[in-house]
Amino acid sequence: MARPKRRNETNANRSHGRKIPPSETGLESAGAPIKPTRSAARKVVPIILLLLAVSGLAWILRGIPQQCIRRAEHAMLAMRFDEAEQYLSEYPSWGTDPGKVAFLQARVARSQEGYVRSLAYLNDAESIGFDPNATARERTLLAASSSLPNPQLLARLTNMADQAESDRPAVYEALANGTFQVGAVDEALDVLDRWSEEFPNDGRPFYWKGWMHQLLGDRKTALAMFIESTNRNPDMVDAYLAQATGWSALLRHDRALQAYRMALDAEPDRIDTRVAMGKLLWKLDQRNEAAELLKPIARSSPNIYPAGELVAQYHLMRNEPQQAISILQSMTQHFPDDASLNYMLASAHDQIDNIDESTAAMNQFFIANKELDQLRADRFDVPLEQQYAEVIRRASQYRRFDWVQSLKWLDLATQSQPDNPEPHILLARHHTESGSNSQAKRHQNIAEFLAQKPR
Repeated sequence: MARPKRRNETNANRSHGRKIPPSETGLESAGAPIKPTRSAARKVVPIILLLLAVSGLAWILRGIPQQCIRRAEHAMLAMRFDEAEQYLSEYPSWGTDPGKVAFLQARVARSQEGYVRSLAYLNDAESIGFDPNATARERTLLAASSSLPNPQLLARLTNMADQAESDRPAVYEALANGTFQVGAVDEALDVLDRWSEEFPNDGRPFYWKGWMHQLLGDRKTALAMFIESTNRNPDMVDAYLAQATGWSALLRHDRALQAYRMALDAEPDRIDTRVAMGKLLWKLDQRNEAAELLKPIARSSPNIYPAGELVAQYHLMRNEPQQAISILQSMTQHFPDDASLNYMLASAHDQIDNIDESTAAMNQFFIANKELDQLRADRFDVPLEQQYAEVIRRASQYRRFDWVQSLKWLDLATQSQPDNPEPHILLARHHTESGSNSQAKRHQNIAEFLAQKPR
């Protein structure tokens, strides 16, 4: 018996067990929904994920260069130029704004008195096609920073302050310092007042007010200005250090230590802050705290004299000769003839009956002490034309035998011959050995600039 035909079924479209596609039945054209197959979904999902990953990566890559610039600009507002320089050096080669980076590098170098490098960076910015008006203004600021101010230059800076809104703080800074250098103190302070009124969150005008009042001998006003500077911008480490120096001068050592701690909170890895705070703690007989602060520096950087010397003293006072010997042997690789270090080394070896080592160190101490006695006995009474040579000789001798005393002679050498790069090279080395990298870089830059000036 034949089975009855189903509705819509004909001999031509019997499926014989296969599914009839919608295109054959006409249901597709009738608007029936199509259910996607699993194989299609497996193909689409990875493509969507890939597109999302690519777009996310592109977004991240676009943000990295701008982040370098933003961080550098933030550091510059806090006068942390070493940090700004580092951020700018991390700008990727595929970034789209290399002209601005070169421009900011020029400004950072100028702020570090690196006038030769600043000029080179400005040339780079111009060759890349950065804003010619901005580079022209920066050249004027460079001229103001690298030479003695004159009325024509100060007039140009005054006009720039009225015209260049984006660069106004930099112009105010140069104008205030140039005006102060020519002795117009009230006018310089007026410029700084204008700066602080227009940019109330900027701590730099108050820092420069403090610097000027300090040079004028008004310590209390200077201290108040440095405090206001960090109130406006809590990241200004140099202002905290200036506060600490001011409080110490007023014998308010508790407040000085507080300022040092705030400086370390703002920039924990800054070595000169740790060294200065450690020296003050040692002076106040808080020697355990001083030693804990300085030990990492003494162990990792034996060329930093103040940290290693105090830590070695600390171990000797606690009858820990082996620890003292470890520190002092590393230090004498850098300061082999120093009287103080060799005396402590001899004492440490003597505590553990290392007779030969103690004798050798003590002999070196006697040699150094003899040279120092001769230096102290020599009268500093030489003709003016021979004064520089004698000052440099003494500075070199003191650095060799009594490192601590060398700084005042190097400062005297720069006063004796301001245009000579040699004392600045020696000062750069001294500040490196003090842990003050920013001061070391400043003197390196000055030496480089003076070396290129016509003599």
